[in-house]
Amino acid sequence: MTKKYRTNLDFFKSLTSEACYWLGFISADGCIVYNKDKYIYQLIIHIHKKDIEHIKKLQNKLSDSPIREGKDGFISYAVCSKKLVEQLIKLGISPRKSLTNEFPTNIPEMYIRDFIRGYIDGDGWLGYDKTRKVEQLRIEILGTENFLISLKDIVENNIGYFTNGKVHKIKKANVYDLNIGSKDGVEKLYNWLYYDNCVNLERKWDRCLVR
Repeated sequence: MTKKYRTNLDFFKSLTSEACYWLGFISADGCIVYNKDKYIYQLIIHIHKKDIEHIKKLQNKLSDSPIREGKDGFISYAVCSKKLVEQLIKLGISPRKSLTNEFPTNIPEMYIRDFIRGYIDGDGWLGYDKTRKVEQLRIEILGTENFLISLKDIVENNIGYFTNGKVHKIKKANVYDLNIGSKDGVEKLYNWLYYDNCVNLERKWDRCLVR
């Protein structure tokens, strides 16, 4: 007999700061399956096992579906719920989102930074560019062209500028990236995105802030 797991369908009904963070994270690092013919409706997150404690935060809020560890060093968290998947679709998370993802228009303005923080935690890279003579703090965010252009515009409207931030198509790949190669720009972005007790993937920014 297949075990049924509890799913909190109220979690994304009210777009709180926490819900918007996880919506951004799912937009970056999750996928949904909506297959009427095979009756398969799933939210799936596949991520490196070093971030298992972070996914447990979502598990505690959304569903007690198990987190499974694979032999490849990654973990998978899958929630089977047609109603949840339909909620996420209405909120802008669509199947095949890597090709069609648009910045959602229904995020409350006060929680836009939570959504963006979640997205960067899922599909952003922060570190020091060692290809230059002097190491330079840099952030790279992946996504569709339209999504990244919208994200860039929103950030500029809130922090004033996005130094050297340009959207480029990655060669031989159907994906774009947004790069910021300015310590001042990255730190200003951090100060806007982060506040006390906000949900975040701690390791993502810690290495940048220790220098």
